[in-house]
Amino acid sequence: LLKIVIAKGDETVSISIGTLTEIGNNVYFLGPDALEIFVVNRQFIDSLLVDLNDLRSREIFDIPVFEVDALGLQIRSGNTADGSSLKVRLARNNGAWIFEAPLAAKANPALVDNTVNTLTRCQSAALSRDRTNRSDRSGPRNTFHAGHDLR
Repeated sequence: LLKIVIAKGDETVSISIGTLTEIGNNVYFLGPDALEIFVVNRQFIDSLLVDLNDLRSREIFDIPVFEVDALGLQIRSGNTADGSSLKVRLARNNGAWIFEAPLAAKANPALVDNTVNTLTRCQSAALSRDRTNRSDRSGPRNTFHAGHDLR
């Protein structure tokens, strides 16, 4: 029996994983209230049992390049009085890349594919132990963002 406890603050939820069923590739699963027993596919349980180092991955994106069908980029300019941003959006349409913003035009597919390849290979410089949301900072940064600061 393996017991998993998920906690946030004072709240906890405990689930227990039992043995394999006699037939099929299933596992017995004791619900959080310890009153109900479920039979779940072993693949579900295996997906919960993640190696600790996999949780510390520096990889930002795990999207295969061929699945990317749009790319948006926003660059904040410190040179404008209103602090506005330059926004560029590209989309793949029937295998061809086109600019949707700031203007509509065909894009060079080789250059866009190379850019998407470069972005999907990005890794964070470090994993932060700071749990506060630091996305409200203003000013120029040299940090690549994916939701929160990665510094």
